[in-house]
Amino acid sequence: MEEKSKKKGCNAAAIVLAFCPDGSLILVLDPTKQDLHEGRQLRWKFSGGHVEEWDYPPGNRTDHARAAYSAGVRELLEETGAKVVLMKAFRRFVSQDGHVKTFFVACVDDSNLKARGNDGEYVKKFDPSRALRTRRFLKEHKNILREAIEYIRS
Repeated sequence: MEEKSKKKGCNAAAIVLAFCPDGSLILVLDPTKQDLHEGRQLRWKFSGGHVEEWDYPPGNRTDHARAAYSAGVRELLEETGAKVVLMKAFRRFVSQDGHVKTFFVACVDDSNLKARGNDGEYVKKFDPSRALRTRRFLKEHKNILREAIEYIRS
């Protein structure tokens, strides 16, 4: 009988809304992945990814907030080359299946911005208002961007 194994790790993700000094927003598009959310062509989205075991502080697997922060910093650097200057969590979403997404707003240093991420993602800077009008921007992320803009203004 074949035994199925589950990947060890956390059922959590960190997503970063990265704003550059000029006010632009960094978005990524991964050409190797299908758009599972909308079932058609790929969409621009925020940088982010799963929280990994090494994102937790040594000996502390319960500090989920710090692990999400660490994952956000790591994913942003891997995917875009941008470095976090200041980052703050502004929204946390828990799905029915228990998957936790933490959304961060970050001010970043984009002086080492890459054209392609470590896994081949395309990287592009958008004016936030243009991103909201872009049809190829993940719908869920458009709503989060609107919320983030209000959060920043408050």
